[in-house]
Amino acid sequence: EAETGAEALHKAVTAAPDVMILDLGLPDMDGKDVIARVRAVSSLPIVILSARDRESEKIAALDLGADDYVEKPFKIGELMARIRTALRHSGKSEKPIERIEAQGLVIDFPHRRVEWFSQFRVTRDSELEVDEDDTTNLRLALRTGLTTRHFGQALRLEVVSSCPPELSGLLLDQFALPDSALYRVNGPVNLVRLTQLIALADAPGLRFPPYEPTWPMRRLPFSRPLIERLREELPADSLAVSDGSDPEVLDAQKAGEADVLAAVTGDDEANLVITTLGRQEYRIPRTIARVNNPKNAWLFTPEMGVDVALNQADLIAHLIAEEMSLGDMMTLLKLRKGVYSLIEQKIDPASPAAGKIISELSLPKECTLVAIIRSGELIIPRGNSVLLADDEVLALVHRQRLAALAAILSGGAT
Repeated sequence: EAETGAEALHKAVTAAPDVMILDLGLPDMDGKDVIARVRAVSSLPIVILSARDRESEKIAALDLGADDYVEKPFKIGELMARIRTALRHSGKSEKPIERIEAQGLVIDFPHRRVEWFSQFRVTRDSELEVDEDDTTNLRLALRTGLTTRHFGQALRLEVVSSCPPELSGLLLDQFALPDSALYRVNGPVNLVRLTQLIALADAPGLRFPPYEPTWPMRRLPFSRPLIERLREELPADSLAVSDGSDPEVLDAQKAGEADVLAAVTGDDEANLVITTLGRQEYRIPRTIARVNNPKNAWLFTPEMGVDVALNQADLIAHLIAEEMSLGDMMTLLKLRKGVYSLIEQKIDPASPAAGKIISELSLPKECTLVAIIRSGELIIPRGNSVLLADDEVLALVHRQRLAALAAILSGGAT
């Protein structure tokens, strides 16, 4: 039994089955590709069991080498009869595959030996660009760029010096490279493999401390790890320390029953994966995602499963712009995705509103005075309430009326 096409191909060669029952709808490849690859090395009987009922699908599968084709839904008796027929036609005389020779590669199954095996590495154009302004923190710029780069054309092929010409030629053709792009290397091509080999050598002079990657990030000012604090502050059944982008984890946590999903990791790619899974697979009604890199903000859209994108840089920029444009007015809270704001404004002694009754002020539409704080005491404002200098006024106002309210409370209008 195999769940993928790759696993089926592996077992067809190593397990030596008497017959293969193949579904054309596989997760990693089309079933017709499996037929073609098996037929290239074996006459193993293949019975197709598929829901595809088009005549073209049946003809293509049979022409590629399938012995029979059974449509779903099917009756088990008919399937067993067709399997017995395929086995009779094969004569069950086929010997297990012992040796494969193709394109300079030799696989000897009885002796578990692969000949002309070789390491190689391909260098590609990553299309990674770093602006001049980013050179002040080059490592951070590279780390950000690596998450969004696109791998381009192959540029260079490195092989071990013992790589046979047949294999190196095959690799050059595979990556559409000229002969001048081939470089033969003495020793292991992979640097990680090289360090592993050196670590095994009985020669202390060759060894060096292993490289431990780190990033120059400031530690969070917590006196103890965040997970420990959460375990103390939250109920035990409400905290799961796992990978939120893993469907098995989301299944275990019953994500399909959630009302809101918030993906607030420090990795934009992970946040997109989590929200996309939440919306597409689990139909969670509302999703929120954190945007760490402003350059990735364009990806966080409803089409990608994100209802609300929390772009830190954008939020800070808007707050700065608001504070600069509204003078002394302070935004305490935003409601309805920022449409309404709860603001605080101190009445300046020179303001025309100082000493006036609220009903005499030409307050803009969609604006309500919520409270007045005077000498530390809370006053519920009414139409006949008087605003005095140094009063702190709390108001609920539409974002399009903020400037008008600021003009009334700080000066310039009455």
